[in-house]
Amino acid sequence: MKVLLTGATGFLGVRILNRLLADGQDVVALVRGGSDQESRTRLLERVAAVGGQLGVSHGAGSLEVLAGDIRRPMLGLSSERYARMLADLDAVWHCAGMVTLRGNPVVLRRVNVTGTVHALEVADRRKLPFVHVSTAFVAGARDGLLREDELLTGHGFVNTYEASKHEAERVVHDWVRRTGGRGTIYRPSVLVTDGPNLPPAAPHPIQQLGTQVTELVATFDPRLWPVSLRVPGTSVGDLNLVQVEAAADLMVEDGLRWFAEPCDRAGDGRPSVRTRHIVHPIQTPFATVVAGFHEVLPLRCLLVPAQPTDPTPIERMATEQLASFLPYVRRSKRF
Repeated sequence: MKVLLTGATGFLGVRILNRLLADGQDVVALVRGGSDQESRTRLLERVAAVGGQLGVSHGAGSLEVLAGDIRRPMLGLSSERYARMLADLDAVWHCAGMVTLRGNPVVLRRVNVTGTVHALEVADRRKLPFVHVSTAFVAGARDGLLREDELLTGHGFVNTYEASKHEAERVVHDWVRRTGGRGTIYRPSVLVTDGPNLPPAAPHPIQQLGTQVTELVATFDPRLWPVSLRVPGTSVGDLNLVQVEAAADLMVEDGLRWFAEPCDRAGDGRPSVRTRHIVHPIQTPFATVVAGFHEVLPLRCLLVPAQPTDPTPIERMATEQLASFLPYVRRSKRF
């Protein structure tokens, strides 16, 4: 089987690539960049940075790298290269996306929504099965039990990233209803790793948060350490953290099995989108996350019921710099 994979250089995408190759699949990886050779070099550097050379160098599958751009029609390829790519594809695996939580909504939409439209056009040309990697947080500003068969509006979103991924899922649903195509959506929660993830590998969300907090602490005089920080949140707040290696393994195993199955249909016989949460069965309390930061940084966090009315200088900076993450401290979801 030959699979078109977008987002192969990403934190999750590079591991999906490695697993597909190790399972004997031929992969065409679309990588944003200059020439095909430059893109291939950058991709292999990412693979090596996560300790994943085995799949690329010894797996049974072959790897072809194309320099392109999901934001552009025909993925930024010439008509000739686009037609040649289409000729022997068997499936499309769309993992590319922009993950900036509070990014410019126009830029986010261009990548996460328009990019999905362009990837779907590839599947539509050849009537190929389409895998779309979304996020469990398309549920938006909701707590409690969240189901795989829900894609609701009216609850609002914590940030512009969630909104863009919700809209992208709508695009996949519309495509399946309109064309009768086959679509699967995977919704991973917060992806982490305790394995190698060295530069130039893409950082995972907790790494990004750690970098932000480290930079924040470094702005203060070391003689004032440890730094105290009151964070508005609740003792019941938690996150669903799942190891990215386990998530990639599960997605690829499930996806390859799904490729071989007949079309998924709703109760009325029409084609339907198959959605799967990729999550951990046990939630991680924020107290555990905070304790982890206490172990490695001169920082002392205290969860308080509301935003302090007398914020310290570092608390004012934290509110601004960590604004994309702090709303999650007050949430508790079950998937």
